[in-house]
Amino acid sequence: KCPNSSTFNVTLDAALSQELNSSLEHLSITVNKNSLNVDGLNAPKATLQLYTIYGKRVVTKTLRGKGNHNLQLPQLAKGIYISILETSGGQRRTDKILLK
Repeated sequence: KCPNSSTFNVTLDAALSQELNSSLEHLSITVNKNSLNVDGLNAPKATLQLYTIYGKRVVTKTLRGKGNHNLQLPQLAKGIYISILETSGGQRRTDKILLK
């Protein structure tokens, strides 16, 4: 052990992890005002859910077809949200979304 070394404990939050695979690997989720853009979906069908940081689901949308999707969002308060995108094959991706 080096005399100037430190030990750090790292805690990973499973809710924010990304389980990436070939169909979600190049997916991009961006926010533009009151819309959410999902680009590069490589699955025939997927469900996107948006949650507040308190766990309240505020949006559920079904995406049909591969490619790019533009989803209109309801009037939401500024803040941090969690998006969960799950394909019909059971593959899942979780992202943190910041609404300004």
